[in-house]
Amino acid sequence: MDSYTPILVFGVEIDPSEIKNANHKNGQLKFDVDGINLGIIKRPIQAIEIDKRVSKLKISKSSEEEIINAQKRPTDPSISTAIKDAPYTTYIGNDDQTQRRNTEIKSELDDELLQNVRLEVTYNFTVTNNSEKDYSTVEFYRYGTTASQLFDENVIKISPTNIVDYLDKQTNYAITSEANENNGWTIVTDLNSLKDIVMDDVLKSKNIKQTSVYKTEKLGNEKIAPGDNTTLQMEVERRMTSAKDQSDTNVVNQVEIVQVEKTDESNNEMQVKGMPLINPEDGKYITCGNYVPSVQRTTTSSGETTDLEAKNADEPDSSMAESVLVVASTGGNRNYIPYIGVAITALVAIAGGVYFIRKKLTK
Repeated sequence: MDSYTPILVFGVEIDPSEIKNANHKNGQLKFDVDGINLGIIKRPIQAIEIDKRVSKLKISKSSEEEIINAQKRPTDPSISTAIKDAPYTTYIGNDDQTQRRNTEIKSELDDELLQNVRLEVTYNFTVTNNSEKDYSTVEFYRYGTTASQLFDENVIKISPTNIVDYLDKQTNYAITSEANENNGWTIVTDLNSLKDIVMDDVLKSKNIKQTSVYKTEKLGNEKIAPGDNTTLQMEVERRMTSAKDQSDTNVVNQVEIVQVEKTDESNNEMQVKGMPLINPEDGKYITCGNYVPSVQRTTTSSGETTDLEAKNADEPDSSMAESVLVVASTGGNRNYIPYIGVAITALVAIAGGVYFIRKKLTK
């Protein structure tokens, strides 16, 4: 952001005794004027962050019988604690926001349980205004009026007017979900409709074409003050009916704030327009709409994958939730147990028969 200072015009009285301190250049007598303070100060940083986490995991049979039902407790920062009490399921990795790209929630089910099951995942989004407190009044900058003397309505607030979610194509948005209806999510069928809020590099990337894109303007009217936050939710589902579904269930979901507005309660934009967002962690600019989602694609029958990595993932206006994996149990197929029982019974019978025949022949 540029700052401009008006030209200062003032006279200098020449003291012959101090003429030696002057600089003589090009036939003109010039003086070095010290001690001038123009009053330029660093403007408070404007920053926003979104944090996306799995808040509920449910796996049920076609008969609606629940196999797994884990839900984040209100006092817990993530679902990791609830997962410890859930059967067949583990939380692998770090639930910290900066480390969550390598974190997964893994459910291992026996083959018989994997037939015609339904996976439901609920995500919780927390949008936080991490800005330093700033004011939209001239008194704050022109006259040095202290913050305590200003009304709260003059505090600059941030509204996330557009949020875009990238969901893997194999997972479905739960259309009839009450949470989805209340949070205003709509599917984006034409990527060009995002050209005003998402950068061209994102729209032209291979990655975005491998995802289902949703957006919401639900928080556009919420003015979040520095230090405050607000939340959103989304519910998705996936039905596993085929062998491919059972071996390739990896639910990946990512999100970015692509557009924000900064105003005070009076909608005063005098001191707000043009102010950039800055990451307070490293001082770098935050560019809304530049996040390229990561994509994991299965390329071989053995399950090896090729990743299309995310770009600009270090900015706090984007977030990736924990990956959710549902796989066949590594404990192996227990269907062999009845066959082992039959084999043992047959061996016992044969051994017994041989014993009695040999005993009879020796008499």
